[in-house]
Amino acid sequence: MKLFSTSLVTGILGACVAAWALGGTLGAGALVGALLGLGISAVAVAKQRHALLHDPKQALNIFVLASLVKLVAVGVGGALLRYVDVLAARADWVSFLIAFPIAVLWLTSLGSIANMKILEHRTT
Repeated sequence: MKLFSTSLVTGILGACVAAWALGGTLGAGALVGALLGLGISAVAVAKQRHALLHDPKQALNIFVLASLVKLVAVGVGGALLRYVDVLAARADWVSFLIAFPIAVLWLTSLGSIANMKILEHRTT
């Protein structure tokens, strides 16, 4: 769990630094994308951890459902930032679409490594 928590905090700090460096609507889009990706991934990894501890048969189902939620979130978020003028004036849709998968990949991969340690301890 220490790896997961550290990865989440590092991801949030990295998103904030990148948004500050980009500035303006580019930074806002990157921050929104990264925070949304990190948020969804954090919930997904936590649900997978819970499933691995209590009902390991559900872990794959949770992974697939989380992947679908992430796909819908990036599609809806990108479309909203692209086609809703009020949102487009505040956050760039391209930087959102770049930051979201980077954040998802970061936290999902490191969270999965942390969850694999649970399986190692359960099998021994």
